[in-house]
Amino acid sequence: MTILLAYRCHDLGRMEFYSRFTPLGLGSINALLRREGHHATLLNCSAWSWRKVGAFLRRARPDVFGVSVFTFNRHEAMRRAGCTHIQYGVESGSPRMLQRLNKGISIEQTRAAAASTRAVGLGLSIYLITGIESATDEDLASTLRLIEEIRPHDGLVSPMTVYPGTALYEEAKGKRLLSDDDWTRSRAEAYFVRDDPWTRRSVRTVLAALRRVGRAAAYGPDDFARQRDLVGDCYALRLTIGEFFERRRNLARAAEEYGAILRANPASLWARMRLGRLALRRRRTAGSHRSAAATRFVSRPIPSIETVTSSPAASGPTPSGVPVAMTSPGNRVMICEMKPTSSATPKIILETGADCLRTPLTRVSTTRSSGRRPVAMQGPRGQKVSNDLARVNCTSLRCRSRAVTSLTQV
Repeated sequence: MTILLAYRCHDLGRMEFYSRFTPLGLGSINALLRREGHHATLLNCSAWSWRKVGAFLRRARPDVFGVSVFTFNRHEAMRRAGCTHIQYGVESGSPRMLQRLNKGISIEQTRAAAASTRAVGLGLSIYLITGIESATDEDLASTLRLIEEIRPHDGLVSPMTVYPGTALYEEAKGKRLLSDDDWTRSRAEAYFVRDDPWTRRSVRTVLAALRRVGRAAAYGPDDFARQRDLVGDCYALRLTIGEFFERRRNLARAAEEYGAILRANPASLWARMRLGRLALRRRRTAGSHRSAAATRFVSRPIPSIETVTSSPAASGPTPSGVPVAMTSPGNRVMICEMKPTSSATPKIILETGADCLRTPLTRVSTTRSSGRRPVAMQGPRGQKVSNDLARVNCTSLRCRSRAVTSLTQV
């Protein structure tokens, strides 16, 4: 039996540990197979093209073929495999605080990991710690600058907490800050290294920065185009693009992305769930439109109104005192000193007798068709004399106001 163990390691030599791990592991397997009497061969095809590898396999025609492919761009492989989100324990943007925590990473590594994560379209989330012993405003400012640089989509921040089994716990015990009995006696939520106003203020400050940066860090169409060049039309990227258009209510564009996923993999649960959600949204939207179209406004017409105007059947002689003709001054009431040449015809001013109060001149009756109470309006029953017109440097009695009448509503 011929067994061929081949491995392909991209960019061999960039990271010494991984460059040695793959051949050493396969070498051990190859040695074990040979001791068992199998014809096993270990092949390094890292420098070969895939066409050359295929040509070699067609010539060798091994009975068993095993291949290990390792890429240093792990984010691309994770994205193609369906990964959507990565959370990093960044802890702090201050090198001094990272050293205090014995984190073992550098700020440069954090920047590189964040850039690679965003390049392939993965969601970037970070964990941060504040309230570390001896932390200052300068350390807080370093963390805020790092948030602005790496542009995470979201993150969590918590005060520094000590747990049993850690070096910080043993350090706190050595300083007599707590003991093992505290975990059974105390009802506190946790043991915080610092529980002071500075720590609470720093938590609020970092959370506000994460929210502000996260809103601006969302991927858009330009980002999707660059990501597609790196990872291709993988279903995880299409899922992200579809959700982007769905949030912006472009349901047709979102359905295109989800449909492409389903065509490539008819068993895709994600595609079916998203398409089902779109169908529900469209149904609700159509229902609201139908309800809006069925809205009616009912306007009831005002009942018809009949108005009857009547006067006395016969009119007797004009009561004494009622004017039958009335004239006014030719140019209204004028001051004699201003226009001495103007002459006016005197108004007729007579005293009204009581006969004018006995019979109304006109009666108006308004009736609604619904049988409601009619409204009656009567004409004048008498005269109401207004006050005298104001006279300026004029003592003539001819400049008097005429009598006027008013209507009375009953």
